[in-house]
Amino acid sequence: MSKTQSLPRPVLSLLLAALATVVLAACGDDSGGGGGGADLASLAPADTPVFVQGAVRPEGDLRSNIEDMVDDVAGIDAGTQIVNQINAGLAEQNLTWEDDISPWLGENGAIFISGFQGSEVETGAALIETTDSGAAEDFVAKLAEGESDVQEQDYEGVTYRSDGDFAVGLVNDTLVAGDPAAFEAAVDASDGDSLADDGDFSETIDQAPSDSLADVYVNLDDFFAAIRRDLDPQTQQFFDSVAGQTKGASALGSVVVPSSDRLELDFASNGGAAPAGDVTDFLSSFPGDSWAAFATPEVGDRLSEAIDQLDESGIPPDLPPGELKKQLSQAGFDVEKLASALGDVGLFVTGTDQSSLGGALVVTTDDQAAAESTIKDLQDLARRSGSAGLKPSPGGTGFSISDPEELGPKPLVVETADGRIAVAYGEDAAEAGLSGGGDTLESSDVFSAATEALGDAQPAGFVDFGPIFQLAESLGATDDPDYAVAKPYLDKLDYLSFGSGTDGDFVTSKVVLALSK
Repeated sequence: MSKTQSLPRPVLSLLLAALATVVLAACGDDSGGGGGGADLASLAPADTPVFVQGAVRPEGDLRSNIEDMVDDVAGIDAGTQIVNQINAGLAEQNLTWEDDISPWLGENGAIFISGFQGSEVETGAALIETTDSGAAEDFVAKLAEGESDVQEQDYEGVTYRSDGDFAVGLVNDTLVAGDPAAFEAAVDASDGDSLADDGDFSETIDQAPSDSLADVYVNLDDFFAAIRRDLDPQTQQFFDSVAGQTKGASALGSVVVPSSDRLELDFASNGGAAPAGDVTDFLSSFPGDSWAAFATPEVGDRLSEAIDQLDESGIPPDLPPGELKKQLSQAGFDVEKLASALGDVGLFVTGTDQSSLGGALVVTTDDQAAAESTIKDLQDLARRSGSAGLKPSPGGTGFSISDPEELGPKPLVVETADGRIAVAYGEDAAEAGLSGGGDTLESSDVFSAATEALGDAQPAGFVDFGPIFQLAESLGATDDPDYAVAKPYLDKLDYLSFGSGTDGDFVTSKVVLALSK
């Protein structure tokens, strides 16, 4: 069998495309699927580190949402184009989507990765529900016709075809395609002791939204172990100090299409720290014309923990263990004092042209004296480093640096007042960051919509795409031919928002991309 015409390519390409959430819903027929609710995880080994499941053939609202979204954004009938590509790939075998795949293709599919060689996938298989196992078997048989190196084999009473590197067959009316070891592992799992029986997997996969298009489950222990094998010993030590925080944990990512103008990514893990606080009010205090704003709570405590951890492990290859705090101290930073001065941290950006561009990093503090001391340390550091245009603030609560060649027309301003520290581009941005008053995001329609779209998740940030493209065009983006090609699609982007929360033992997060009609 030639490698370009080998048995696995048509089958595996179909499965991978489907599980990468390429839409097969509008495939030129309405016969639909529905795989009878088969539990595909029952064909994956119990110790599977990565498992992906998804709708190969979406139905109902999910199908219509996807079709409408692709048509509105790309202006194409995605299903028809995918079918045409599949038919082109099957032409030499005299097979077609309509006659040889559609009659048996079920609603759901999955991929399991059961082994790694370093960070490379070593063994795994794709699984796909069938509505007519006989028709699916006929399809596989037709693919193998005339291929002398494809042989029929038997494992535990299950017949499959293999060329030695790749195996495909039906296990409990599910099409399984992968390397021979993974195929046999799927057969073993079907007799019991599968991923579906694993309590951690069950608890994690239960976090998936009921209407998700695709879900990715990761056993973090096995996943990090695979990455770790390719690292040198010193980097392994650093990696272990980070990965150790997720010992015995798992994670789940889900793709959701709740409407034709919204795409969501949901994440859940039982290995992370719960959000330290709610920053909704903090975000809402940023300027109302901000086109990007982000915030995270209680950074001081986490910064202190992170520095302690990095100091203990070192940062390969240049910073050995025990050196980080020493070098920070030599640079004039008192880590404990700095951490005590930091509360919530946020960032906002405003402006649609060079003259109006501004923004600030804003930090809340419960210790104004520590904040003022930290600002003084930063000013001393700037002076020692010879920063051009360094000037103390009139009130003695900060300083600014003016350097038109490096910074543009506005100064970099560092100030503190009323329980806040601002590191801002421009004096107006500094004032807005410190005061938290005036026209704020609390009255912004876009921010309100972005926050509402997060549901129960606590807002952590948002991006309003319209002003970004205005800024880009004011800076000359329209002169770029690639921008002109992309603009019709960029114009479809409305906003992006993200937030986090908890659900029992799981830390959750959500990212929402809204599209303009």
